[in-house]
Amino acid sequence: ALMRSVTVTVPSYDTLRTIRLARRLYQPEHVRLPASQYVELERRFALGFAKFAASNDDVARLVDASRLYLGKLRVLGLSDSQVDALRLERGAAPPSKRTLAARVAYVLALATLALPVLALNAPLAAVTKLYALRQQRAALAASAVKVKAMDVVASFKCISALVVFPAMYWVYAAAATHYVGAPWRALPLVYAALMVANYWALSLVDELGAAYKTTLPLIWAMVSSDMRNEMLQLRADREQLRATVRAL
Repeated sequence: ALMRSVTVTVPSYDTLRTIRLARRLYQPEHVRLPASQYVELERRFALGFAKFAASNDDVARLVDASRLYLGKLRVLGLSDSQVDALRLERGAAPPSKRTLAARVAYVLALATLALPVLALNAPLAAVTKLYALRQQRAALAASAVKVKAMDVVASFKCISALVVFPAMYWVYAAAATHYVGAPWRALPLVYAALMVANYWALSLVDELGAAYKTTLPLIWAMVSSDMRNEMLQLRADREQLRATVRAL
């Protein structure tokens, strides 16, 4: 019963992406919903699309337009959230070189600071990913309803990380203690210091990801007027899709 409450059954992953786009467009701006309401909205859109896509021309056109929009996003390497965050206007000047240089410098600075933690956590990422992918293949082979089994991937990444992460950082702490010549009784303090530093560095990684996503459209808008017009068209397409979803 618990799994059914968080499961949305769809025929394909493309259909799931279309349903999630419809949910984001329907949801009011700057409103965060509980996870249960996200799932319930997606389930209702899945039922509505399955029931009316073949018999209602408006719904069929919405599904086709949504897939076309998602296809454009895939080609440009953008996400819907990036399009939603675009603040470009038709006829306005493109972002200045100073603005672009500042954003790129900020991203590079964050990348430099985040590089050590990415290197330290690379073994953890590799082990958890390999283990999770093996479990994902097993889950897909055993299920007739799972599309990509991302819930299995997330679950087993968490489970394996709970084992691998502490063990890996005890090894790092022991190596650091030996390298600096500190007494072994300081090992717990070194371990705690590494935990604090890792938490701080992971927050930098999150900020790096957000900064990169907002900087990439600025680069494209500066480099190519055609790309700028394409992004403006994507923004207009999104607004039209939003109006259609809310009208239906």
